[in-house]
Amino acid sequence: MSRQNARDYLMALPAVFSLPILQARLGGDANKAAIYATRWHTRGLLERAGPRLGIYYNRVRDPQGLEASRLQAARLVFPSSVLIGSTVLHDAGWSTQISQVREVAVLVRRSYPAVDGVVFHGRTRVWYGQVHDGIIRDGVVPALKPAMALADAWADPELWHPDLDDLEAEDVDWPAAQKAFEVLGLAWPEDYPGEKEAPAP
Repeated sequence: MSRQNARDYLMALPAVFSLPILQARLGGDANKAAIYATRWHTRGLLERAGPRLGIYYNRVRDPQGLEASRLQAARLVFPSSVLIGSTVLHDAGWSTQISQVREVAVLVRRSYPAVDGVVFHGRTRVWYGQVHDGIIRDGVVPALKPAMALADAWADPELWHPDLDDLEAEDVDWPAAQKAFEVLGLAWPEDYPGEKEAPAP
């Protein structure tokens, strides 16, 4: 396949695709799919989403969309993906902290394959039930609403726990945040504004 034909062919493929998708487009020929993917990657037409994943970013179809492509790759690997953490808080204007990676919740398992620029955090089916009403589903990957993302961050020792000084306090929906903390059964942080529960007698 010539360089020009390769570009034309890749324009017909999604911005993010897996080897099985390419294989299906090539009449089910797994060997040809692997050869073409390696060749196109060498030419710089594709970028691997991570080691041993068999998922590629299509640089011909979407040369600038790496950020969205990372999330698409995460969802290809884990259909249960939900965006969480500091990225959600930043995107909502609740924090100026910018994370270098996207934090994504997935159904818990023993190990997680690597997707460049994405960190996976295991969550139980119970968690998915708890946060069901606190999820926005209109993006590349479903995302927690900022109030739920704030509460979830405090529930996970591996996530950033923002102090009041880390937040844009005037932009935070504090009643919604308190409700999210209650949903997850969490104590309200001492330095956050709002009513504190009276200590037990």
